[in-house]
Amino acid sequence: DFDKSLPSDWREKGYVIYLGGGIQKNKNSEGVVNAYKVFVDTLVSEGKGLGDVPYLVIAGKIFLNMESKESKKLHELITQFGLNEKVIFTGFYEDKEKYSLLKNSLLFVHLSLYEGFGIAVGEARRAGTAVVVDKNSSYPEVVGDTGLLVDGNDPVESGNAIYKLYNDRGLAVTLGAQARERSMQFSWS
Repeated sequence: DFDKSLPSDWREKGYVIYLGGGIQKNKNSEGVVNAYKVFVDTLVSEGKGLGDVPYLVIAGKIFLNMESKESKKLHELITQFGLNEKVIFTGFYEDKEKYSLLKNSLLFVHLSLYEGFGIAVGEARRAGTAVVVDKNSSYPEVVGDTGLLVDGNDPVESGNAIYKLYNDRGLAVTLGAQARERSMQFSWS
């Protein structure tokens, strides 16, 4: 029942997923929203209606905590961009739902500017999901050439990478399969 918080038309439109794990500055959640905005603008400029573009799914209960100034700021940015109907917050999700949320997404985006390892990226890769990640920190080692590495502070570069994987499903599937294979090199130990 992983899709209980997703819109009923998610299978038709698809979704990009962000499992942020936190909302502190280094997680760069705003960078994800900025990149998504560039992606949406590109699709709209090509003649796609806003209602037909894929959703951005932001998973995690912290993003619904409106007492958090960071969370509130993120919601304000989404409103400023006019994307309230396109950005879906799942709130809390069970660990058992994580794999399905990742596996059924078009791609996973994580633009964190610093991670010790990047568990969320590892989980996306284990699910066989193509990833767009920041090229700093541990991600080049974890992802290698099986994902798209971008400057997470550059919304145009990041948004174009999302567009590239959306527009080239063959590349997304290939990278997802390679990512799954590479993820087997990593374990909890």
